[in-house]
Amino acid sequence: MDTKKANTGREVKASLILAGRLTYSLQWFLISPALPAIASQGHVPTNLLGLIPVAFFGAAGIAQIPSVYISQRLNPSRTYVLGLLLLAAGNVLLPLNVTTFWLFATRAISGVGAALFFASAAGVLSGLYPSKPGPIMGVYNAAFAMGGALGLVWGVLDQALGWELATEIGGSIGVAMAIINYAAIRHEPHQLGRRLTGITSVLRDRTIISAGLAYTGVWGAYFAVGQLLPSYEQLSLGASVSISGLQSSLLLFPSIVGSFMSVFYGRFRRKRLLLALVAVPSILPAAFIGLGRVDVIAGSLIAIGFFNDFSISMLYAYLVDFPDNDPTATLAVVNTFHMLIGMWVAPMLSLGSAISWSFGWGLVGIVPLLPLVLLLGAGRQEPRDSVS
Repeated sequence: MDTKKANTGREVKASLILAGRLTYSLQWFLISPALPAIASQGHVPTNLLGLIPVAFFGAAGIAQIPSVYISQRLNPSRTYVLGLLLLAAGNVLLPLNVTTFWLFATRAISGVGAALFFASAAGVLSGLYPSKPGPIMGVYNAAFAMGGALGLVWGVLDQALGWELATEIGGSIGVAMAIINYAAIRHEPHQLGRRLTGITSVLRDRTIISAGLAYTGVWGAYFAVGQLLPSYEQLSLGASVSISGLQSSLLLFPSIVGSFMSVFYGRFRRKRLLLALVAVPSILPAAFIGLGRVDVIAGSLIAIGFFNDFSISMLYAYLVDFPDNDPTATLAVVNTFHMLIGMWVAPMLSLGSAISWSFGWGLVGIVPLLPLVLLLGAGRQEPRDSVS
């Protein structure tokens, strides 16, 4: 009976984390369809649109490592709840006063919340199912893809209600989900997270560091597409806010399928080679988006979405599969690299658009491939001696 009760409690906690992860992703993407209108009100030029995501990702990247120590003090469950609350609060506050400063400040608040949520929630979830790193990280990323797709479809509400009210509604959903998660964990013992001396050991681990840095382009290209594709379709192709959001959501739906490909993680012996092979088709198709043809854009989005989540889920499974490293510390360090380096792909796209959108998309499809060379070597290669 005790075992059954423990399993039920574990499943409930995992379900709440995944619901929080979906809501977390919604908060990331829900302003994307409205970005041209928001930037116009905030007096941000079109060729600098990519700096708005930078405010979010920059704050999130800077806060990643401190989030590990906050998690240590509050414990990981309370930390991810606090993160979801801050992330959503930034979106609730954004429409209240759309000046340039307020726009960047509220994106930064949301970014700090994203940092507090990501590694803490992933660490708690992987700790619930330590023998299944591949499937669990796949489900974690699938929840992100579902929320992101919903966020891009939010353009329908932007057009129907105005982006201000639609954003308030989306942010309020995030606040509500944070409250629900807190209600579920409030009776947990207020124990400290285990002492994370792991940050130092992760930073000294060439295998972890090289794998994390190799994927900065994978991460950056995906979010440049997700954040700025609606703007491209509105400003260059003449699409409406709702249509641009719906078309852009094609990026996220294949991501859901790609996430679950991580169930095959244990079947591959040469995992770093696998990481390199699946990363290439997650980036290269972006170069063809600039052709401006609906069929080419749709095909590119399907390929990018599927292979990005396939590759990222494999990467996360690989990272948490080293038993001597703390998963929260490992994911926080790697996500710091992804955000602080990968975030510059979006400004590269918007600055390139000053020459032409085709040129900007060409850069997005080529430049992020370069860091993948880091997967060719460095230290211990695989977390296990044999296929698990």
